[in-house]
Parts: sequence; C-alpha cells; structure tokens
Amino acid sequence: MAIRVNPQTKIIEDTREREAQVAELGMQTRPKTAIERLKEKGPQSLQYRYSTSRLTDKQFNPYSDESFAYYRQGKDDPNLPDTIKPTKFNFQDQERVRQEQEFIDLKRREEAGIDELAAQQQREETVDPIADIRPEITLDANERRKLLAAEAAGQSFAPTTQNLVNKIAPQGESVTSILNDGFGQTVARGDKLVAGVWGKVSPEIAGAGTDIQMAYAKPAQAKSMIKATIASAIDEGRGRSNVLRGGEETLRMPANLNQNEQALFNEKMDAEQRMANDAPKTFLDYLNDYHPGISFNPLSLKGIFFDPNGFNGGVFLPNPLTRTKQNQMLVDPKLIRIMNFVTEKHLLQTQYVPALGTEASQELVDQGVIRPEQLELFEDGPSGEAPAQIEQGGASRVAGASRLGREIYKEWKREQNRALGRPTSNYNVNALTNDQYETIGAFARDAWQSTNPDLMTKETTGNIVKYQLTEWGLKALEASAQSAPDAFKNVERKPRLVTTPNVLPSDQQANIRTTAIYNRKLRQVEEGRLNMNSIPHKIDTLRSKLSIQLIFEALRQAKSQQDLDPVGDLFKLGPEKFRAFQGEKDRKIAERVQKLSGPGSKSITFDGDLYEIAKAEIDAEYDPAYEMDKQFTRALEFLNTIGRYSNGAYHLDFVLQELTTRMHVDQTRFNPQLIPWVRYITGGVEPTTFNPKAASEEHGTFKELMAILFIPGGKKALPKVRERMFDEAMAESGQPGSLFDAIAAEGAVVEESLMNAEAHEETLGLLREIGPSVNPRQQNKMMMNPETGQMEPATLTDNTYIKVPEQLANVPLLNIPDSLMARTRDSAGLSEDLDGVHRIEAAIEMKKYLQAIKNGTKFTTNIGIEYDGKTHGVSSFLATLGAIKQGYRTGVFRKTGAEKNLDELPVAELAEVEGLSPAEIEKRAGDIRDAMGYYMESNGLEYAVNGFGVDGTTGQKLYEILNLAIQDRDNFLKQPVMTLSYGRLIQRLDAEVRQTVLAGDFSSPIRDIIADLKNTKALDKKLDHKNGQTEEHFVIDYLHNILADSIDSELHPGVLEVGQLLRANNIVATMSNDIMEIENALGFKSYIGAKESIKKIDRDTGQPVMSDISILTSKINPDGKQVVVKGIGMRESVPSGSAPRDGRPGGWARGRLIPAIIQAIDGAWMNKMFTGSSWNKLQGQYMLPIMDAVKTDIKGGAAVRREANKNWSEVTKTYSPYKSLMMDWTPGAIARFEKKLEDMGDQVVSFDAVNLAIAREFARKNQAVDEEFTREDSMRIIATELGPFKMFYNLMHATKPTFYVEPGKLSLNNLVELLEDTMEFRPRDKKKVDKETKNIRPETISEYSFAKKLAAMNMADRIMTVNIDGKKSGPAVDIQKANLNADSRFKYIGAEPRKELNAKQMLYIFRKMIRELKLVERNKAFVEGNDKAKEQYFKELMKRLNDVFQIDAG
Repeated sequence: MAIRVNPQTKIIEDTREREAQVAELGMQTRPKTAIERLKEKGPQSLQYRYSTSRLTDKQFNPYSDESFAYYRQGKDDPNLPDTIKPTKFNFQDQERVRQEQEFIDLKRREEAGIDELAAQQQREETVDPIADIRPEITLDANERRKLLAAEAAGQSFAPTTQNLVNKIAPQGESVTSILNDGFGQTVARGDKLVAGVWGKVSPEIAGAGTDIQMAYAKPAQAKSMIKATIASAIDEGRGRSNVLRGGEETLRMPANLNQNEQALFNEKMDAEQRMANDAPKTFLDYLNDYHPGISFNPLSLKGIFFDPNGFNGGVFLPNPLTRTKQNQMLVDPKLIRIMNFVTEKHLLQTQYVPALGTEASQELVDQGVIRPEQLELFEDGPSGEAPAQIEQGGASRVAGASRLGREIYKEWKREQNRALGRPTSNYNVNALTNDQYETIGAFARDAWQSTNPDLMTKETTGNIVKYQLTEWGLKALEASAQSAPDAFKNVERKPRLVTTPNVLPSDQQANIRTTAIYNRKLRQVEEGRLNMNSIPHKIDTLRSKLSIQLIFEALRQAKSQQDLDPVGDLFKLGPEKFRAFQGEKDRKIAERVQKLSGPGSKSITFDGDLYEIAKAEIDAEYDPAYEMDKQFTRALEFLNTIGRYSNGAYHLDFVLQELTTRMHVDQTRFNPQLIPWVRYITGGVEPTTFNPKAASEEHGTFKELMAILFIPGGKKALPKVRERMFDEAMAESGQPGSLFDAIAAEGAVVEESLMNAEAHEETLGLLREIGPSVNPRQQNKMMMNPETGQMEPATLTDNTYIKVPEQLANVPLLNIPDSLMARTRDSAGLSEDLDGVHRIEAAIEMKKYLQAIKNGTKFTTNIGIEYDGKTHGVSSFLATLGAIKQGYRTGVFRKTGAEKNLDELPVAELAEVEGLSPAEIEKRAGDIRDAMGYYMESNGLEYAVNGFGVDGTTGQKLYEILNLAIQDRDNFLKQPVMTLSYGRLIQRLDAEVRQTVLAGDFSSPIRDIIADLKNTKALDKKLDHKNGQTEEHFVIDYLHNILADSIDSELHPGVLEVGQLLRANNIVATMSNDIMEIENALGFKSYIGAKESIKKIDRDTGQPVMSDISILTSKINPDGKQVVVKGIGMRESVPSGSAPRDGRPGGWARGRLIPAIIQAIDGAWMNKMFTGSSWNKLQGQYMLPIMDAVKTDIKGGAAVRREANKNWSEVTKTYSPYKSLMMDWTPGAIARFEKKLEDMGDQVVSFDAVNLAIAREFARKNQAVDEEFTREDSMRIIATELGPFKMFYNLMHATKPTFYVEPGKLSLNNLVELLEDTMEFRPRDKKKVDKETKNIRPETISEYSFAKKLAAMNMADRIMTVNIDGKKSGPAVDIQKANLNADSRFKYIGAEPRKELNAKQMLYIFRKMIRELKLVERNKAFVEGNDKAKEQYFKELMKRLNDVFQIDAG
C-alpha cells in the first residue's frame, strides 16, 4: 500500500479544525481588538471628518511625512476632542493616520468592488494544470494499457473509467488515437524517466538503461522523514508554521505609549519583527529531531523532492522495479511524468528553430507555442540572472536550468492542488532556493537526455557540457506540441483588473525590473512605477468599430497573399506590406550573391548564375506570401484581443529597466506600449467634454490636433499658430470650399456605416472565439482558410486554418469616401498606416464638433493625442553635448518671431555663437533629417562628378537615385542618424543604404535607373572589376558616402568622438572586470555591464558547490563501461564588466553604454511625470508612457506636454554622465585593477585548458558537415576557464577561423578590431586630393576605414611587441613580427598559442593599452570641453526664453 506524504492536507486541516473550535469559543468571550473596532466604526477622527471625496487611488505610505500632512489639518478643528488632535509627528500620530487610511481603503474597496475584481483577476490568471488539458499524464503505463486493450476488444467501461475516458477524449474520439498521438509519446517517455529515477532497470523496461542514483530514501530514513513531516504539519495546523529555533527578541517598544497604542503596536509589529529577528524552524530541523546526524544535502534529489515545504513529492511504498520489500521514500511517478513534460516544453521553446515557411512551424508560432527569438539589448534572465543569449545549435548544461526548475515546480504544485480540490495557484515559488531550482532543472535535462539519447545528444568540451536536439528529437517535440498546443503554449501576461497593491497571488507574478546589476531599491523610481500601474486603460468603442470593420474588409477583399486591397494598407495588410516583404527577399538574394562571390566581393546583382543559385537558396528560406500569412494571423490575434478586453478598464504592469530607468509594459497581448494597433484603440476611461464656443486648454488641444491632421503645415507649426490656423479654417465654415465642412461630411458618411451598439457587442463576443485550431479534436469545426478567405471545414490532414466564427463574415463594410481615403496617404501616395485611421476617426469627431456648435451643446470626445520627441534620442544626446546649432533642429531653440517649431535657422547669430562660417549653416527649416536631405540635394550632383569621377550624364542618373533615396525617410534618413548616435560605426551604415536600394519604398524606381546604367555601361570604367563590383554596389557606395558627409555636416562631430571615447573607457571595464558607474539623470548611480554566470564557490571551503546527484547513463566509455554523471556544479550570476556578448568580452557593457546614457534621459523625464510636482498636477489624467513619448487625451494634452518639456529640459541641464564616468569611475577602476595585479605578485593564469578545449572543439566542428566554429564557441570556453581574465587571452589569440589563422592560435586581429573604434577620434578629411583627377573631394569611407585599420595595427604592434618577460630582448608574450608571418599589415598566420601570463605581464599590457589609447588625457580634454559647451548652450537657452517644444504632437 502506498502512503502519500502530504503535510498540507489531512494533518494540517484536522489540526486546524480542532484548534479553530477551541479558538472560536475564546473569540466569543474576549474583547474586540483595536483593528476590529476600527473596521466597525472607523477611527474617532473620521466620525467627524470622513468624506467620500477622499476615497482616491493615490499610492502613499501612511508613515511618511508627506502622507501625514493632510491629517495635520485637523490640529485646529474645534470638532475634534483634544485627545485626538495631533500635536507632533510621533508614533501615536502615525498609528492614527494608518487607522484612518485603513478605514478609507476598506470603504473604497467596498464601494468599488475591488475585492471581487481582485478575485476575478486571480481566476483569469490561473494557469490550467496539465492534467486538466491532457488527463492521461496522471496514468501510469499499466493503466493506459488497460484502456487501450479494453477499447481494442470493444469492451464497455465501468462508470468511473468512462468518466476518465470522457475527459481524455471529450468529443468521442478514439482513446487509442489520443494515447498514441504526439503528446501520448511524451507521456510514454515520462514512463521511461520514471523507470530511470526509481532504480537501475534493464533497457527493455527503461529503454535506455539509465539509473538515477540517490533519488530515494531508505526505510529508516523514510520513516524519520514521515515523523518530521507530521510534526511540521501539526505546527502549521496550529498556526505555528514559523516556530523559532531560539534567540532573543531585539525589537523594543517606543516609550510613552498608552494602553491602546501598545496593543496596536504589538498586533501590527510583533509577529513580523520576531520572524525577522530569528530564523524559522525548517523541515531539516524537524528531521534532525527524529534522525540526528542525518545526511540530507539540500542539493540532492531527495533533499529537494521530499521536503514537504518544497516539492513535497514523495511516496512511501516498496519499489516495484527493484522489487524491494520494505517501504522506501520514492519520487511520485506523477511528478516525474510532469517533469518530463515540462522539460520537453522547455526544450521546444529554447532549442526549436522553426523551418521557415512550413505549415507546422507557422502553426506553432501562431499558437504561442514558439516565437521568433529576438535578443534585446536590455534583456535579462529570470530574477536578474545573466542575460540568456540564444544558443545556436544547442544549450549548455546549466543554461536556463533555474528557469526550467521553477516551471517544473509550478506545474507540479498546480497538479497537487488540482488533485486536492484547492486553487491551483496556491503555492509559493520562493519555497526553493535558486540553487535548488538550478539543480532540478539541470538534472531534468541530464536525465531526459540520458533516457532519450536518440532525441538529444550531449557533447563535453573541457568543463562545458552542451546539449543538442537531434532531427528526430525536433520532430518528436513538434509532434507533441501539435497534438496538445494548449499544453505547450506560452502563458499570456494578462492586464490587471485592479491596481498593484490589490493584486492577489496567482500564476502570473509580475516582473518588477530588468538589467539590475546589484540588488537595491530605488524609492523614487518605484513610486513612479506604481503610479504608472495605477492608471486604467480602456478600449475605445469608436476606435474598436473602425479597426474591426477595416480589418475584416481588408481580409475579405484579399484574393490571395499577393492580390490585396489598398484599404489594408491602413493596418499593414495591403499591397504596400507585401511589396516590403518582396523587397526584403530581394535584399536577401542580393546579399547572398555577394557572399557566394567570396570574401571582399563587391558583387550585388539581380542576374547571372550566382543570382539563380542565391535565389534558389533564399526561396527555401524566405517566402513573402508566408510572411503575409503571418501578418493576417497577427491581425486576427489583434481582433481576438479586442474581443477579450473591450468590456473593462485594465491596469498594466510596468517593469523597470534599471540600466536606463525606462519602464516597459510586461503584458504580452494587451500591450498598448509595445503594439501600435493596441495603442491606437486604447485610451482613458472618461472622455473629455468642453464648450466648443469657449476658450479652454481642452479646446485648444482639440484645435491643435485637427490642424495637425488636416491643415497643410499644421504639423510643423507652433501650438498657438495651430490654433490660429484652425480658427481661420473654421471662419470659412458654411462657405463653399470649406475644409472642415468637407471633412465633417466625410466623417458623417463613415459614421453612418459604423455597426450599431448591438451588432458591436455581438461581434465582440464572436471575436473572443477566434483562435488557432490544429488539434484533430477540432476537426469538425468550420475554420477560415487564409488563402481563400472562405469558411471551410477543417480536416485531420490540413492543420493550417485559424478558427473564425462564420458570423464574422457579416461584419459590415465601412463606407469611406475616396476624398477621405486620399487624406490617409502622404504626398508620395504612400499610406500613413494608423495615422490614416486616426484621420478617419478625426473626421467623425469633426462632424460631432460642428454639430455641437450648431446645437449649442457641449462637445464630448475620446480621441487620443500622442506627444513624441523630435528626433528624440539624438536630441537628448546632442543636448548633453551642448550642440546649439542642432538645438534649432530639435525644438529647443527658435529664431525670434518663428511660427514653426522647427523654423529657419538664424544664420548670422549661429555663425557667431558656434564659430561657423555662414556657408556651413543650412538655413531652411526642418529637423536634422531634413537638414541632411538639404545637404545632399545641394551637393549630390557635384559629389557624383568630382567625388566618384563619373561624367555629367551618369552623375545626373546618380543624382536622381539620390533624390529617390531621400524620399525614403525611414530607411535612408531616420535609421542612420539614430543608430549612429547609439554607437554604430559610420562604415556600417551601408546596411541602411542597402535596405533603401534593394527593399525600400522607392527601391523599384531606383533599380530601374540602375538597370539603365547597366544597359548603357555608363559605369563600366569606374567599377572595381577585380573584386566583382557591380552597378548596384557602386550606387550603394555613392549613397553611403554622401550620407556620411551629410551626417558630418548636420550632426554634431562630438557624437562620433564621444562614441569612440566611451568605448575606450569600456576597455578598462573589460580588462579589469569592473562594472562601469555613471551618475544617473535622476541623481543615483547606474551600473553598466551585465551579470555573468560563473561557477559557484563555497566561501568556507573554496570548493565548487555541487549538487548531490549521480546518473548512470546509457553512454558507453571506450573501456566498455557506462558513463556516470556525478554532481552538477552550481552557477551564480555575478556582476561582470567583461560579460561576453556575441563572442566578445565586455560586449554587454559596450553595447549598453551609449544607449544607457541617452535613454537614461528618457527614463528620468518620464519618471518625473509620475512623481513629485508633475504627478500632483497630472494625477487623474490619462497617460500611457511609451519610452520617449506619452499618449494622452484632449483633457490632459496641454498639461502633459508642458510637464514633459519642463522635465526634459531640467534633466538635460543637470545630467553629467561623462564627468561621472571619465573623471570619477575610470581613474578609480584603473587604480584598483593595477593594485589587484600588483598584489597578485607572481601568480600565473594558465591558458592550457583553453588551448586544448578550443583545439578539440574546432577539430570536431571542422570535420562535421553542418557545423561551423564561431567566435561564440571560443568565448564560451574562454569565459568558463579564465573568468575575469578572459580579455587578455582574447587580445592575443584568434577566436574564429579565417583564411589565415585557426582559432586558438596567436593573432592580433581581435586587438586591432578593438582599437579601430576606440582610438583617438580623427574626422574624415574633407579636402583630399584625388590621385587620378586631382580634384578636391572628401575622403571616402573605404579610404578612411583603411587608414584607421593601419593606425590600429601600428598601435597593436606597440602594445604587444614589447619586452614584458624581464629580458633585454626576445619575444613579447610570444608574439613577434617574425612569428606572425605578416605578408601584409592585415594578414596573420598564427603561431602556437601562449601557455600562460603572470600578473606582472598582465599589468604591463594593461598599462600599455591605457597609454596607447591616451585614455586619461582624452577623458580630461573631453570633459573640460563638454562643460564649456553645455554652459554656452544653456546661456543661449536663457537668453532666448522661448518655450521648449522638444516633445510635441505631430
């Protein structure tokens, strides 16, 4: 007989019941506590002063001075007894305030039904246990075999068995088909794992001969565990779950408290403080009472699985596999099968790389089972772990192990609660330590691989273990997910019905922060985050109707993925989007041609043999029709989101990106911050109402918005000018040709075609039913075929459909006049996407506005308005550099009498202030991108002729291409400026140029001109035929160079200079492993780097912390014995300045440094919007923070813009990141690292293990057919073996194979690459003499890059070719020019790797690097110059006293 150990059930409940009976008798006779009396009557002060007007959602601490201030107003209240009046702010007053607030909160919760909403929220966030989705997972192999045999024999089932069958096959399907489908195979693999965990078994039983050792407790130990469990459960049942081991109470009661106050103090503080002052008694303490000296490692399987306060996953019975007669404590087989399922789900979602274009992949993506992984710069692992980079081709042993362990625990707890009839979310995820989760996760993956060696391989290189799913493994997991998509899908992060403080525990635990290097609390930031959470968001009815009707029209009119209706362009479902996908394919083909042509090739073409080969390869990888299908699917998912979330006001969970103090929304589908479609339909709960005949801020904001949307020039005008433009247009109302009359008439037509309220509500219900349908159980349902747009029955063999209710085919078409549709497109005829939908909505609002004026009634609107920065990231960066000229391009400065936000530049004044010649200043109005366009328009033709040496006719053709490129504002003008400011190297901007030429909005006419150049052979003499240069490449080169010149002219030169200097400072962090520190824009320190996963070392013993696990695997050693896997080494995430990214040491800090400085400005001004004086002014307004923008409504518009610009100005004025980094952190970090190396004396860092591991892994991959050795492979080994000293090895050895050198051999390539973009900045030569034509022209990018590489090579020689071995002569760190065999300055044939470096040698290299970079001198000069520039910048701002409209609508 099996005895299930479960202290949370019968023992606890029986004990609690007995204790409750006794307690109830006592409760009836004892006096009421102060809290109980408070809940009945409220504090005495509130009997006089309670008012419903004070029932607000404001978040505050009742013990703070600020929250007590409002209470002190009662000091002179004659209605208050003297005993109640506050005299000074002391403990008694704090308690009164706490009581008052508690009473207010209680009343508010009752009136608002908050508790009911919180309970509803908890229910909605509950994740279904796997046994509710696929009940067969709870059955063992014998139980399943009996069901199969009975069905095969045609036998009828007993009533209880029939109930189970109905759950397994709820629609009357064959039990055999269900138990043998893909998920059925997952359950069967769980049986193999049970056999492995329970004991050594024959391959016939387990299928793999696996023996999981130490996963059970012997009889005597098992009995002691049961006794300890019972003792623990009884204490818990008596309410003594925190029984203390001993110790003294350190809490002291404040003096001078009366009797009531003492009671309050004790009731509030006593238990909580006692728990903090003494550790609670653990299960191990109870176990020691019954089994002294027991060996019970918390990191062993039995220490984790059998702890009743943790997994509580033990069963007490004889082992049926080993035929042990005595009872043992074994792991519950249901737990093992659930662990198997969760492990397979984890592997699918972390290692499954979808085969693009296949039906199965599309299904799994559409269902949320898998998603395209995009590594974000500011992404963290769970609980602040090291960022988890995507492991191409496998995963390391501990990568994601703690996450997997947590998911196993949560799924098991849901099953336990389900079986006991309790809420399935009733568990504490903090019951286990991170080490225990990591142990279970790593064990689960090890055990799964051992029992399924045909599905996943395991390779060991040095100390690194790497897993890889085989082709069969991928197919098996894909089949399981297709059979049970609901079981495998990711859990949606749902919006909240209640604010953060009212959220009840559930399966959805909100994240709070990411990119935190150190564990700390930031009070001001947390206050802002909670205030963001407190704002409710609601789907607007009008915008909901417009979106639904427009999208269904686009879907119905789509005859195929290529034959699309232009109305779909409004939601990126029309021909423009398909052309973009087709352009993307063309770009991929062109770049594949260049790759196939060999290293250094300049061949980019759309004809020839290589083109045909490249096209065939890309055809197999990328299909525009398939991409369009995915776009349709996204639209249907969006419609489903509308249906699900239309009837409520929802709160969002904002997550702090601590690196920048920006906040992002944690929700997945209802995420108006991240998803533009959702952002458009979402707004505030209450609409805005104002008198259309009276002046008000609301009226002014509405006028501005209409001017922006409909009046030419309104978008760029100043606010008051916009209002004037609106008034002038309104003055023409009622007259022929009136603009607003025409717009209102168009709006009336649209409004008449909107579905009515009843139809809308019915449609919302139908939208909730939209969803993927790939499960054969749904075979009889009608589904929508995206190919034809028709409703068809699904079949077992065709799983590509999406379930769409048939009635949705009746959604009415929206009648949009052609004249209004024309307003949704720009001057080039391209759709303005959601801005176009906004105009349609605004036309309806304009009709209502005119009607309100006519009727003499108030006007009500819920139209939204968004305030965004002008080239915002760049503008913020330029403000920190004190760039006055660029301030005129970003809404900071304006000339006297300006009517536009970005008006003409005052050339004479600017020339005087910035020391420029008038010829260097472009006068015309516009932002930085406009100015770049002006520069290229003015110089493009001359540049083609003089700079690229073509004749006048050919130059004119190139100039035509340039003008087309300038019209592609997003690709050609926007992206280069933004990415360059964020640290992109100017020579790498060719990617944006390629996109413009090959896949942009104007790529078709550009390629037509290129074809003409080919036909006439106009460029034949100028092409670099030796390297296969084509006309396409020549054009890209021309555009790239003139784009770079325009950036040099219009963007501040300090942008490039400070970029190189900041990267140079990161070298100190990378070599020393120190974390960079800068003073954040909010005044506290920001830490720039990342967490790195390293071996966990016991501080007492100095030995690695190991889990107590042993697995006898199915793998055979060369000596014929089975391989035994012992103990899994624990890992911990620690702050690291050298944390690698993309195979480069310090890559995380390097990539984050410049964005962190820029985006910290956004984080700071946005945080100020939700705290302090701004929040006091704005609280109650609708606001949605969007990183560097705010969406609001007409009511809040003026105040939001005013506060946003005020806060941005204040932040940029006081923010000084460069000084805090360059003058404070860098000198200190240099000194600390030098001392560390000096203190190390003669200690040696050995490279032997690294050299051996890299050589072996390279040899293995070099022999494989489909594997390629990468820089990431090298760095994985280097980081594991060398830890904080990884950079020294990296600087001296090749880490990726090239034509000249193998990885692991001596090479300076990495050092040269590093120095190229960190050395002292040199601007490009603008007056270079062309060797052929003798014309004066700018230095080309290729010439500039070559010169930088040459300079970097010379620096590398000086750094490494030095005497650091203490000899008068000889090789420097085993590197000489001779053994590098450099037949050119940039080619290396590697010598044998170095075996070691001692501390003195590392110190020499470090100091030499700092000197060669001139880092200290450059830092000082830059900071001094920057201080002067900022001083002049703010003097100019004070002199002009104009309103800053850096953040504005339009």
